[in-house]
Amino acid sequence: MAKLGFIGLGVMGGNMVARLLEKGHTVTGYNRTRSKAQWLIDKGMKFAESPKGVAAASDVATALADASVGTVFAPRPERMSARRFWVRYAAESAGALTLDDGAVRAVVRQRRSLLPAGITALSGRFYGGDVVELRAPDATMVARGVVAYDHAELATMLGRSTSDLPADMRRPAVHADDLVAV
Repeated sequence: MAKLGFIGLGVMGGNMVARLLEKGHTVTGYNRTRSKAQWLIDKGMKFAESPKGVAAASDVATALADASVGTVFAPRPERMSARRFWVRYAAESAGALTLDDGAVRAVVRQRRSLLPAGITALSGRFYGGDVVELRAPDATMVARGVVAYDHAELATMLGRSTSDLPADMRRPAVHADDLVAV
C-alpha cells in the first residue's frame, strides 16, 4: 500500500485519516496544533513537524500519477501573466460588447485586437480602462478585455471601419494585449 500524507486534521481530515488507518494504510499527518492530532497518533498515525515532512514521508508520485487517489490538476502549457489573470478572473465587468461573427473569430481564434467595426451592440456604463465582457451574437461570453473608450464614445463608433473614424479614435476598442478568451 502507498504511504499517504494528510495536512489538516480537523473534523473532516481527522475522520478521513482515522478511516485510512483502520484500513491498514500508513499515514503521516500534520496539524498546526499537535495536541488536536493526538487521538490519531494514538491510532498509529505518524506525526510530521511540518507540511514538508508530510510530503517527504509520503508517496507523492503515486498521488500525482492519476485521479484514483485524489484530484489531478494538469499543468497549464504556459503561465498567464498577472494582468491577463486579473482581466480574466479578478476584475469586475463594467459592461458588455456584442461582436459579429468575424470579430469573434479574430478575437478568440487569432487573438487579434477588437476593432469598432466588429462591435454590433454595447451594454452597461463603462469607461476607458474598465474591463468588459465580449459576447458572441448569441450572447455567449467569448472573452474579457480592457476597453479603450467610454461607452458614449464607443456608441458612436459601432460597426465603423477604422479608416472612417477621426484620427484620435483610430485605435482598437480592446487591444489584443488586454484580451483574454474564455
